[in-house]
Amino acid sequence: MVWPEMALAFDPQVEHTAQLTALTAETQAHIVIGYVVENEEGFRNEAAVLAPGGQFLGVYGKSHPMITSGEPRTTTAGTYPVYHTRVGRMATMICFDALH
Repeated sequence: MVWPEMALAFDPQVEHTAQLTALTAETQAHIVIGYVVENEEGFRNEAAVLAPGGQFLGVYGKSHPMITSGEPRTTTAGTYPVYHTRVGRMATMICFDALH
């Protein structure tokens, strides 16, 4: 399952984690969760991959913000994880990153 960019306004590894891991267990599906967090560390527009077993496989930070719309740079940009899953390899990207 893939959720849209900024679907949540919190980090799923910190908040509502039990509900999300229960959803992966129930569906036996990977979930790519788009979320945004703004705190003292800066703006983070990210996608986390949650495996059916309840473990977070990693986080991808948007690398190319829409500057013309006022979107700030993501502090976690520049990491491009690839995940090896039972259904094959998986990676994430967000919105404008597809054009670069």
